[in-house]
Amino acid sequence: EIRQKYKGNIFEVKYKGDFAQVSQTLGNQFKILKHSESKLENKALAASELSFAGLQMRMSELQGAVARVQLRKLDAILANMRKSHDRFEAHVRTLGMTPRARADKENPGDTGYYCIFQLPPGPTDEAGKIARGREVAAALDAFGLHPWFLHDFEVHVYYNIQPLVEKWPLNNGCPWACAHNAFHTDYRYARGALPHLDEAFITHVGINVPSLLTPEQEDGIIAALEYVFSHS
Repeated sequence: EIRQKYKGNIFEVKYKGDFAQVSQTLGNQFKILKHSESKLENKALAASELSFAGLQMRMSELQGAVARVQLRKLDAILANMRKSHDRFEAHVRTLGMTPRARADKENPGDTGYYCIFQLPPGPTDEAGKIARGREVAAALDAFGLHPWFLHDFEVHVYYNIQPLVEKWPLNNGCPWACAHNAFHTDYRYARGALPHLDEAFITHVGINVPSLLTPEQEDGIIAALEYVFSHS
């Protein structure tokens, strides 16, 4: 039986058996824990690990119990988010921006928790568009709107997924070494592979839409949008 406890920079390990054998067994785990500690201090290191394609999120039993209760409220939560989302979409249009198109407005197929819109015409060069997108996102963030400039939206953007771009194999070499995937040599996944999508990424920003906004809170978000885009 081995128990680990982490306190600041001190690792406490209770073990049974030969110390040398236990030490060797735990060697990699010490490295993992120390690496996690390093990420708390080194934001660049933490950011580099966001390139991993699968985040492997698993619910605990407590989270599952809370989620079961929340499921009873799901229809109301979705209705509130979509109502606020629709109001924000309508307003950004008056500011000269184009919301993300939806194939079926009556059955949008999403929760409405994120309002994405194309910025008004501005710089025509790529570097200028990227700089402007980041400036707008930073300005919106100052109002607590939790924005994302889509170009920087981490592993949600295909060219930010390092294992995909560099075609990292799994332990058995797949998917790239699998014979039925041999066609992959004709394709690349770095930025530029999907030029129309790439253009959308550097010209779109999104803001978070909470599920229980009051009309007054919606007014505050609209005022923030007006302020930012009148000064951008």
